[in-house]
Amino acid sequence: MAEKPVVIKGITAEDFQQWKHNPVSKVVLAYFADYADALTHDTVTVFLQGGALVEPSQLERRGRILAAKDASELEFESLRSFYEGEESSAAENS
Repeated sequence: MAEKPVVIKGITAEDFQQWKHNPVSKVVLAYFADYADALTHDTVTVFLQGGALVEPSQLERRGRILAAKDASELEFESLRSFYEGEESSAAENS
């Protein structure tokens, strides 16, 4: 007997793969990767030119880089892990 496909918020892994291969999705995912790279490059440039990154600014920039990188590398398993963890937490709190 075939396993029932996992459905997260109404989508399957196959749905997710179709979305990732959509031309618009490809551009959006590339944007996140390019944005992370540009921020990283700008940060290194400021540092190498002797500029100071003050703590709040540095932490915000780091957060933006990591968030954009995560978004650019999004996989169905990440959604599954997040939402199944959310369901487990809700069941534990009931």
